[in-house]
Amino acid sequence: MSSSALAGAAYAAGEKLFSEYEQRFKDYTDKKPEVMYSEILLPANAPEKFYDRETLWNSAESVETNYNSQLARNTVAALPNEIPKEQLPEIVREFCKEQFVKKGMCCDFSIHDKGDGNPHAHILLTLRSLDENGEWMPKCRKEYDLDENGEKILLPSGEYKSHRVDLTDWNKRENCELWRSEWAKVQNRYYEKNNIDVQIDLRSYERREIDKLPSVHLGPYASGLEKQGVETELGNFNRAIEEHNKEKMTLLELIGKIKSVISEIADKLRRLRTNSVKEPTLTEILIDYLEIRKSGRSDWGFYAKRNCAIKDLKEVSAAIVFLSNNNLRTVKDLRRIIDSADEKEKIRKEMKDTKQIILKLRDIYDTEETYGKYLKSFFKDGYYKTHKEQIDRYRKAEKYLKSRGYDSLTNIEPFEAEYDRLKAEYKSFGDDVPEKNSDKYKEMYRISRIVSTVLDDMGIQSDSAQPEKKRESVLDRLEKNKKKVKENETLDKNRVSQKNHKTNKELR
Repeated sequence: MSSSALAGAAYAAGEKLFSEYEQRFKDYTDKKPEVMYSEILLPANAPEKFYDRETLWNSAESVETNYNSQLARNTVAALPNEIPKEQLPEIVREFCKEQFVKKGMCCDFSIHDKGDGNPHAHILLTLRSLDENGEWMPKCRKEYDLDENGEKILLPSGEYKSHRVDLTDWNKRENCELWRSEWAKVQNRYYEKNNIDVQIDLRSYERREIDKLPSVHLGPYASGLEKQGVETELGNFNRAIEEHNKEKMTLLELIGKIKSVISEIADKLRRLRTNSVKEPTLTEILIDYLEIRKSGRSDWGFYAKRNCAIKDLKEVSAAIVFLSNNNLRTVKDLRRIIDSADEKEKIRKEMKDTKQIILKLRDIYDTEETYGKYLKSFFKDGYYKTHKEQIDRYRKAEKYLKSRGYDSLTNIEPFEAEYDRLKAEYKSFGDDVPEKNSDKYKEMYRISRIVSTVLDDMGIQSDSAQPEKKRESVLDRLEKNKKKVKENETLDKNRVSQKNHKTNKELR
């Protein structure tokens, strides 16, 4: 079996009890000085003999035959320091009778008080109910699963499929929350009875939707040192949590003010929009984005909703400041700059490609005479060693041009003219149009994604969002002409082949 229930009862009561299962005494009489009060509470159908602690827990253990059986439920409850000590047994008794004994459990509770400001109750509960004769009942029963025809389901092992059915609801998770709530209510009643202006709530900060980190329990040792002015690790941890909570409250107050301002702006924008059919401004769209994000988190937990709301608020606030600084008011303004930046990037790439072709053609012109002599030389190895740099330049340039579909006879003038035109067009964009890899462009593109999300949700199609027709560069035109020439050469070859085939046939 698991750890002894009788040993737990002996410890809580500070007594020496004999364990029939282990055939030895459990002696915790050294704990007796701190035991302020002990009592056993029984349901009406329990036998009188169970008022004896040794008899009760030996009997509870005797019916458990499995090695891993749970023998008892052990709960420790902190007791209020402000209430007179003579009333503490009343508080525990009232709580235990209503929550445990009334439902059929046997309850053994003891109150400990070392005088260190940490009084607490040890509550030990039985896990089996008693029948009308005071005999222990089973904890559960086996129930067979049935198929759609009401027949038992046979498993590959030869056993029938079944599940456990508890005969009481004492192990339900919901009880924990209920007991915590009722324990707080009992204490609050005694605070009120003694005219003490204190109200406690044992729910976690998260359950109460309080945006604070909880402190940790110091325990008697650390608490005693702190009272003597000695700093402890747990005490320092709690002080750090308190400082964090203060800073967080300051930040949340600031965020609340920002949200209030944004809410006022949103109200004004909504009123203006009802009287206008114009396309919404970027600020209006960003405010709508906050609402869309908020509505999509209706079933989230408190902390998740809170953290994402703060993140969205910071994101939208930064976006509004960015738009204002860059004089961007409408979707068309934003789309125009993004399209211009995309166009600027296309031109930059075309400039780079054109410049590279120009450089390789110049390499060809500078080295073609040397390379021609190299091809005609009888002593190529010796000639290569003395003209290696120029020969390699020619080969690399020729290889690059071939990979692009050109050869060493390609005319350089169209490329130089195109490069000059592209360079002038690139400069015409000015500094207002950002580079595509700049932080400014990335922020505008991020805002445009938000705008697209809101417009899609609203069912609005903005003309400015439509992609423009792709421009055709001189490289594209040269590539198209090159393909046309190849197609014509193929057609000519086919015609010649067909003509020769016809001639040969006539000769035969």
